Amino acid sequence: MSSKIGVITLMRGEKDLVEGLDEKLRWTPEWHLVETAGEVTSLDLQHPGVQLHHFPLPLGACFENARTEALRHCSAKWVLVLDTDEEVAPQTVSYLEGRLDEWDERGVAGVWMPRLNHVLGHPMRSPNQWPDWQLRLVRADKVRFPTRLHDKYEVDGEEEHLPSDEAHAILHYPFRSTAQYVDKMNVYSTIELENVVPRVFPPGLAAARATKYFLTRYLRQKAFLDGPTGLHFCLVMAFTRYLSETKKWEAQVVGTELEGPAGHFMR
Repeated sequence: MSSKIGVITLMRGEKDLVEGLDEKLRWTPEWHLVETAGEVTSLDLQHPGVQLHHFPLPLGACFENARTEALRHCSAKWVLVLDTDEEVAPQTVSYLEGRLDEWDERGVAGVWMPRLNHVLGHPMRSPNQWPDWQLRLVRADKVRFPTRLHDKYEVDGEEEHLPSDEAHAILHYPFRSTAQYVDKMNVYSTIELENVVPRVFPPGLAAARATKYFLTRYLRQKAFLDGPTGLHFCLVMAFTRYLSETKKWEAQVVGTELEGPAGHFMR
């Protein structure tokens, strides 16, 4: 399958996930893979259009800067941004391809796609998780990636929303096992700390805020509709929030620098 859409993917040493994408992204003629770790991971990739870039970033830095670097090398008019734990089905690619000319004529520069999140193999369809809109398909010459974490992409043109149909969704697998997610949780709680948490939260206040976060997601946003998986996921997410808000307190009490995973120290 040949496409007019290029793909940008950032990685930080996720060798197994990246090699798993190799076959799934054969539809694109242009795959820009950016390693953000200090050392480049050795990969066995057969994709004929893959281009490897190295843009090292300290843990907690805005990774959108690495996407901007990849964009400089893109020749495709349209670019799809995918993470290492995401993929799109062939019918989704065909649907996007069929709309490109129309979007160009209408001046569309960015397309919001629904994202179907999977936790322990379970597709999460509660209002808390679905359709989880993501601005991911963009005109390469009309997009500016942000310089701060969690800021929205800026596109010079109209924005379009796809139908909230699973047939056109990005498939996201962030939680393949609890053990895998615990490792990720340690990374992301430190990143959130550096970029989002505004002050020191002692354990009592952090626990109250995490409880409120859990109740909001589980009850008000109806995550209970996803059954036991929804409950488990909300509990783990609430604990991640607790970790984010107490790591700064912990560093203050212990008197050491903030430590991330695998020996990374956060300042």
